[in-house]
Amino acid sequence: DAAGPEILTFAEYVRLVARACSVRRAFVSVPDWAALGALHFAGMFLRDVILTREELLGLKQELLVSKSPPLGKESVSDWLLAHGADFGRRYVNDLDRHFRGGKAKAI
Repeated sequence: DAAGPEILTFAEYVRLVARACSVRRAFVSVPDWAALGALHFAGMFLRDVILTREELLGLKQELLVSKSPPLGKESVSDWLLAHGADFGRRYVNDLDRHFRGGKAKAI
């Protein structure tokens, strides 16, 4: 959890990231199986695991948000808006980083 002074829903966070990157996208709700299928397909292309079923369930059940008072002082919104222009310039493959000794790649 981004332990700052604000708490965002997953949908709010995704929309905020899009705004920070200055992109306009339509967001639609899809069943879990469709989202996981699309992410699995993208993961095959990237040779990575983008989101597991367990991670999706954790996001939906808000298990990734601590009940403790926030430790951070900077808001997630402010940070994302300040750094959004840098998003998407490099991709860090989690499988490479954790298990194959890889580095971030320019995309």
